Amino acid sequence: MSGPIQGGGGGGGGTPSQVHVHTSNAHGSTNTKIRRYTTVAVDDGSDIDYLDSATLGATFTIKTAGKYAMTDNEIFNAANWYGISRNSSALNTNISSITPTDRLGSAKTSAANAAGAFSVIMPLEVDDIIRSHTNGGGSSTSPVLSTFRIVGPL
Repeated sequence: MSGPIQGGGGGGGGTPSQVHVHTSNAHGSTNTKIRRYTTVAVDDGSDIDYLDSATLGATFTIKTAGKYAMTDNEIFNAANWYGISRNSSALNTNISSITPTDRLGSAKTSAANAAGAFSVIMPLEVDDIIRSHTNGGGSSTSPVLSTFRIVGPL
């Protein structure tokens, strides 16, 4: 893909915003541990700004403080760590090695082409930057199973 994919939304009115992306497009070329996605399935509301960059990877910027639910589903060509980071500057560092305060949580797939899922609900502040953060590694033969969803504020 050339150029960024950017989402915005409408929303408000008590309905939580939601961004759901899927189909892995590897990782950013500069931020080598940050996931990229090819498809925006849902982008509703104005509380989350989604941007996908070939160099920086996918970012989800929080525009309204509150409690958010996040789910990261992954599948790799080998067992691998993945998770969700907040405001991390260690974007070329494995999720398993970044500062614990930047890591909202992580999990590990058990083998090649074995899917895994990790979810967390927690309060986020305006301008927090959320990322699907991995240990790098290649996508499986089923990249469509790599998805990320964020919903909020709840």
